[in-house]
Amino acid sequence: TNVTFSANTAGAKGGGFYDHFSSSTLTNVTFSANTAGTLGGGLYVHSSSPRLTNVTFSGNTADEGGGMYISNISSPILRNVTFNGNTATVANGGGIYNKSSGVPALTNVTFSGNTANTSGGGLYNTSSSPTLTNVVFWGNGGGGPDVSNASSSPGISYTCSQQDLTGFDPTNNKTLDASTIPIGDPFDVGPYGELFLNQNSVCVDAGLDSAADTAFGAAGLDWRDMTTASDGTLDTGTVDMGRHYDPVRVTITAFTADATDLSWTTGSPVPVEYYCVITNDQDGTVIVIDAADLSTGTAAHGLTTGAVATMACYGIGMPALAQATVPAP
Repeated sequence: TNVTFSANTAGAKGGGFYDHFSSSTLTNVTFSANTAGTLGGGLYVHSSSPRLTNVTFSGNTADEGGGMYISNISSPILRNVTFNGNTATVANGGGIYNKSSGVPALTNVTFSGNTANTSGGGLYNTSSSPTLTNVVFWGNGGGGPDVSNASSSPGISYTCSQQDLTGFDPTNNKTLDASTIPIGDPFDVGPYGELFLNQNSVCVDAGLDSAADTAFGAAGLDWRDMTTASDGTLDTGTVDMGRHYDPVRVTITAFTADATDLSWTTGSPVPVEYYCVITNDQDGTVIVIDAADLSTGTAAHGLTTGAVATMACYGIGMPALAQATVPAP
């Protein structure tokens, strides 16, 4: 919970995390800029059924399954997850590669800007039939830009896509083209990389409430207390498709370094579920700051001139980030 896996490398599988014969629970987690030599740049799942809630895969790379690779009768549950800018450099599955899996379930998941060298820029399925509900695909590249299938019959409903999904359920799926979304890109990108929905998008008020109720409720969340809008307006009426965010976030208003100390000030309100971490980028030391210390504080750093410290404040959405460079004495 509240973890970032960033810039890690694996020679073969699972650049950020390798989930093997397990049922891990991953909540408020970010996988960014991880690399695997073969499969699963961010996360590799084998004979496992992890539960992913409020998870972001961004800028991960592998031969196949740039963001996530799922294999061998695995049935992960993904709720409120983003795949953005992941790459399958050799073959299939820029966002996710699904192989010989059970029934992975994806609810309120967003795929954007993922690329595959061959097929399935967003999602590639082979001998696997996942269910997709309230999902948004946009700007994914590769043959079969959004979803590609081999010996697979995924269940896709209440989903927005640039790819024509009428073969699945033409009543509930939306095709993102000039006739249905004249504004073009359905996203308003937030200050921390959030993929908020443009509120004129056909993906708004177009999802399946019961699916969102079940998925979010299993994690103790209510999508009605969350937002898909960049101004923080709560999702009311019919549930919006795609990723939802916490409308209340910690903001870092100041983070500075002098020769001996780091100092910070964060915005308010600060709910107790938020916390901040300062990472000493020189030696990897981490200082965890309790909620009571969030508003303002100072800590000795022990860093040398020119070293960089990173502060990250975590909530349900993307973390607030700030860096400070140690000056000369």
